[in-house]
Amino acid sequence: MVVEKDEASDKNELVAAVLALCWGTFGLHRFYVGKWISGTVYLLFGSVAFLFNLLDDLGLSVIYSSYISIIAFLLVVVAVLYDLFALKNESFFDGKNKLLISKGTREDSGLFLSPKEKAIASTNAWIIFFSFVLFVIVRYVIFPEVVVILAL
Repeated sequence: MVVEKDEASDKNELVAAVLALCWGTFGLHRFYVGKWISGTVYLLFGSVAFLFNLLDDLGLSVIYSSYISIIAFLLVVVAVLYDLFALKNESFFDGKNKLLISKGTREDSGLFLSPKEKAIASTNAWIIFFSFVLFVIVRYVIFPEVVVILAL
C-alpha cells in the first residue's frame, strides 16, 4: 500500500506518541491531531478520575468516589493504550481523516502493512482490549476483596 502525500497527515507521529504517553489521560495527543471531540471526552474522564482521587486524598470523599475514579481512569487508560497501539501500527488518523505515519515510512519506502497485516493487528488490539476489560471486571467488580499475592 502506498500512501500519497495528500493522504498523509502533516502531524508528527512521534509527537503524538509522546503526548499520549505523558498526557494521554487528559487527551493532549487527541487535541494535537485535531480530534477535538474525543480529546474532550478523554479530558473529561481524566479530570473526573483526578478530581475524585484528589477528594479521596483530602478526606472529602463523595459516595463511591474511589470506584468512580478507578473506573474513569481505567477507561481512559485503555483508550490511550489503544491509541498508542494504533500509532505504532500506523492506523491512527488525524482530525482531517489523514493517516499519521512516521516520516521514514512515507510514500515508496516499502515499510507499509498489508491489508491482511492490518486486520491481524486490529484483531490483536481488540483481543488485548477485551482481555483487559475482563480482568478489570473480574478483579474490581466480582472479587474486590481478594488480595493477589505473587510468590516466587
